[in-house]
Amino acid sequence: MTSLTILGGCTTRDVLDCAPNNFELSEYFARTSIVSMMSPAAEIDHSLIDLASSFQKRCVTRDISKTFFNELEKKKGQFIVIDFISERLNLVKLGDAYITRSNELVKSKVLDQLENYQIIKKLDDEIQQLWKKHALQFFQKLKKYFGNNIILHKTKWRHFYLDVDGAVKEFPNVGEIKLRNEELADYYAFVEEHFPEFIFIDMTDDGYYASADHKWGLAPYHFEDRYYHSLLQKLSHVTDTWISSSYEKIINRRIVQLFFHTRIESGENCVPTLNGGIFTGEHGTDIGSCDYFEEISLFKEMNQTLQYLFIQLNDAVQKHKIENFQEIDTKLSELLDRMKDENVKDIFRNSSYLIGLLITFLVRRDLLVGSRQYEEMVQQLVKMLYTCKQPLADYELYTTLYYEEPLFDLPSNVMAVFALHDVWQYTKDTRYAALYEEGKEQLIKVLPLYEVKGVTAENLHHVLNDGNLPEYSAAFHLLNAECLSLLYSIENDPALKDILDRWLSFIRETAAYPEFQDTGFSLLAGAEDATEQASIQLGGSSVQFRISCNDGWMTSARISRKEKPEQIVLHTFEKAFSFPFGRADYTLTIQLRDQFNNRFERSYELVNEELEEARFIRLLKNLEDNTSVTFNEDKLNVQVNRPLQDASYAYYIIINDKVIHKEWYSGNTNFQFPVTQGEEIETAKCVVFVKRGTLKKNYTLTVNV
Repeated sequence: MTSLTILGGCTTRDVLDCAPNNFELSEYFARTSIVSMMSPAAEIDHSLIDLASSFQKRCVTRDISKTFFNELEKKKGQFIVIDFISERLNLVKLGDAYITRSNELVKSKVLDQLENYQIIKKLDDEIQQLWKKHALQFFQKLKKYFGNNIILHKTKWRHFYLDVDGAVKEFPNVGEIKLRNEELADYYAFVEEHFPEFIFIDMTDDGYYASADHKWGLAPYHFEDRYYHSLLQKLSHVTDTWISSSYEKIINRRIVQLFFHTRIESGENCVPTLNGGIFTGEHGTDIGSCDYFEEISLFKEMNQTLQYLFIQLNDAVQKHKIENFQEIDTKLSELLDRMKDENVKDIFRNSSYLIGLLITFLVRRDLLVGSRQYEEMVQQLVKMLYTCKQPLADYELYTTLYYEEPLFDLPSNVMAVFALHDVWQYTKDTRYAALYEEGKEQLIKVLPLYEVKGVTAENLHHVLNDGNLPEYSAAFHLLNAECLSLLYSIENDPALKDILDRWLSFIRETAAYPEFQDTGFSLLAGAEDATEQASIQLGGSSVQFRISCNDGWMTSARISRKEKPEQIVLHTFEKAFSFPFGRADYTLTIQLRDQFNNRFERSYELVNEELEEARFIRLLKNLEDNTSVTFNEDKLNVQVNRPLQDASYAYYIIINDKVIHKEWYSGNTNFQFPVTQGEEIETAKCVVFVKRGTLKKNYTLTVNV
């Protein structure tokens, strides 16, 4: 793990949140400026610093006491990363000392207790010259601690930001932003002129934005996630550090995994791994439950094996155990042995998704350990990825991907193109470079065809087969966006970026993820319509169902035996259907699908009324045998010892053949009734009424007086 000392602000510090297992933060010096650090210590009583946050108090104390170099003597990282964002802060001059006028200093109330100090504007020409004088001294001294392992993170304030909905907006203080960026550019040029041996990471590209979603709030130097992950890639490269190459972003309550700069370079010791999360369905999608794969258990098994291998590979890299792939190689050997079986081979042969995953894994495994163990197998597998197809008449498009049928589901096409890129980097064979470029260009042409109703289709069957309705769902759209992000990560193609941004904007639309909306159905069992209940009693040999839905909703229904739910006796997509009711109990499951194919289910018990009545009479006999009535201390006690599930009970008390009390239905199985003292009782009876659903029966119990 590479250790870093950071001198600057959250602009640099926040990047370590993207790779907590790859870099170790040795020390973080914040809210201070070079002029302050190189000036004499200020004579201020530290007890005056009134701050609850220990971090903020430490920042102010360090800046006042000028302890930076003393602390480096005790502890420092392998590299120091510096940004000049804190150089925006004005200074406080107290005698010969300068202090950084940070928000923390103002908040500490130290200035309220000082006299004879000056506020020095940072943009004054005098201070600019003083900064350069102190910068020369500072960096000369810093070289004694880090040599040339000094990294200057060149950044700038942003004119534009992304609001919470992802729209690009301009900051109102463009004049100040322009002045600050001119100041920063002058500082960068000064350091590069005098210390060209340092390491410079240039992040001044205009393609990045600030973000209203930033955890520290909106500011021109609080950037979007993409900025930090691009910086992370560059930082990992210059420090020769292994990192994960993806990150997660919550958009509209859905977790999307985005990939950036996962390019592999076989000539360098930097081969980013692929996070297995995109393949495991951990981010709001689940390949294994998609309709297309629903019945292909072997596909699921192979997919899970590859997922496991990717996760193990990532784990080995993060723990710096790339020299020992024994567990990975054992699992891989088992998989390759299974591919000798024709059934397994056919699964791979018919899925460029699986082939792409396997190729990408083999390539990265070999490059990580510096071998060519699987080169021959990679070249055999890649031949399965492409066969020339005739152009589609209506679209004049070719495809080199998909022998099974052209232009099928997007993840398969993306993984095929991604794998071709990996093979090109692995072999340096220009044939694969040409195939990659051709596949990428064709894919870009067809991407707009996937867009339907503010999401993306699962495949292009609706394009290839006239009359087919597009298959789409919010979950699959998330997967499409993630896969497109993966492809964009290896090459910053503007056309890919435009499409990816548009697809991510679909995800941000609340309408794409409606909350569950209720539905209802009616049962036509004879002359009267039954209302919806948790458990429904049905009579007759045939029952009609009619399902009512909100606009834009589709439904399907299936009926299965209650005792054996795996036995489906009816499965229909009709909103009105009939069902011949046998002598059994069933479960009705209604599946709701909204306009984006999000799925919800509701289940109901269907009870055969005739069968239930016969069963009820048998249970009632047992119930009567297990009910006791006693007369004790002028109280009549009725106890149902073995009550029926979901039943309710009513009691009629009959004294001397006259009904003197009626206790209405409830779940009470232990009833007591006080008998008036002095009344002459010749006979005492209790009629117990039992009701379950629509069935009602009663029995009479007599007590000896």
